Amino acid sequence: MAIITLSTNKSRFFLGDTAIVTATDPALTTLVVDKPAGLTITRFVGPVVGSGSAFLIKGLKIGQYLVTAPSKTTPLAPSKTILFAPNSNSLTISVVDPSINGEWSKDSGYKWPADRSERKKIIDKANALIGQKSGQSVIAPNATYKYLTDIDDHDGEKTRDAYKVSIAWRKYSTWKQSNQKATVQQKSKFIDSINGVDAKTAKYVSDEFDKDSSAKRLIQLLNIEFKSSKYEEATKTLLSKKIIADNADAPPTTDQEVLNRLGIQKQCAEWMQTIGGNKGDSLDKNKAAPGMGLVGTRPHSMIIIDVKYDDEGKPIDYKIVDSNWGAVWSNPPGDVAWERMIRGSSILERSIAGRLTLRKFDKDDILFGTPKPLVHK
Repeated sequence: MAIITLSTNKSRFFLGDTAIVTATDPALTTLVVDKPAGLTITRFVGPVVGSGSAFLIKGLKIGQYLVTAPSKTTPLAPSKTILFAPNSNSLTISVVDPSINGEWSKDSGYKWPADRSERKKIIDKANALIGQKSGQSVIAPNATYKYLTDIDDHDGEKTRDAYKVSIAWRKYSTWKQSNQKATVQQKSKFIDSINGVDAKTAKYVSDEFDKDSSAKRLIQLLNIEFKSSKYEEATKTLLSKKIIADNADAPPTTDQEVLNRLGIQKQCAEWMQTIGGNKGDSLDKNKAAPGMGLVGTRPHSMIIIDVKYDDEGKPIDYKIVDSNWGAVWSNPPGDVAWERMIRGSSILERSIAGRLTLRKFDKDDILFGTPKPLVHK
C-alpha cells in the first residue's frame, strides 16, 4: 500500500493568489478543504511531474486552510488499493495580506463592518457612551441573560437590612431629642411604630444608640449587616454612607428597588449585553472583529470597537469600550457602584493568555476567554 502525499507550489500565499496542490496519486479526483465557502477547486488537466495529480484552488481568503485527500481507501484496480494514511495526506495553506499587517480594521477595511450592520451599530453605540455613566442596573429578566448585579449573593437582602438599621437610628435619634426622660414603656411603644422596621431591629438599634450615638457607631452597625458579604471593609463603609445619605422613610422592599434607590449602575457584563446581545455559540478566537465582545477571568467584559491584525489576519491589539474598570470597589472590583463609567482603552493581545473563543450572539459575535491581568495603554 502506498501513501498519498500532498504539496503546494509556495509556503505562503498572498490574497488573490491561486494555490496549486499536487498529489502523488494520479487517480485522485478531488480534495477536501476545511473552509470550502467561496473556493473553486479544479483538477488540473494535463501532464503532472511525477505522474501524480494537481489541483488549482482559487478564491482564497486571509487565514489558514487545511487541505486533505479524501480519508478513505480508493480502489485503483480490482487487485490494488491505496491507503490514505492519517496525518500524511494533508497540508496547511496560509494566505496573508501584507497591506493589513499592523493596521487597525477601521483603516485597512479588513473585517470592518458595513455601515448598517449590527456590528457597526454596536460600535457606534459603545463609542457614543464613553465618558457617561453605564446606566441604571436592572435585574436580568430571564435565564438567557448571563450577568450579575449588586443584589446577587443575597446582597440585596443585606442592603435592605442595613436600610432598616439606618432608618431606626435616625428616627429614634429624632424621638430621643424630645423624649430624654421617656420611660421604657414609652420607648418600646415608639420603636414598635417605626415604619418598615421590625421591633427586634428597632430595639437593637435604639439600645446601641443609647450606649454610643456617634456617626462612627452608626456606620459600624450598618457594616455589620454586610459581615457575610464578599465586600471589603472600605466598600462596606462606602455603601453604608450611601444608605445613610438616602435619608429614607422606609426600606426598599425588593431587590430592584435596592438598585434603583442607590442608583446602582451597570456592571461590565450587564452593560456589554445591553449593547451587544445575550446569546451565542462558540467560535474560534481568530475571528475576532470590531463590534464583538471580549470577556476575561477578572472577570471583565468589554466591547471591541477596533482590532489590529498581522498579515495572517490574527489579532494583535484591541481597542475596547467598557464599564466598571477601576480599583475602588470590591465584589466586583471596579468603580464605586453608583459611579460606574464608560471608558475607552486599548488591550494588547499578547497580554491575554489561555484559550480564547468567540461567542456568536443572535445578531453578532462575542469573544470569551481567560486573560491574565490586562495590560492597558
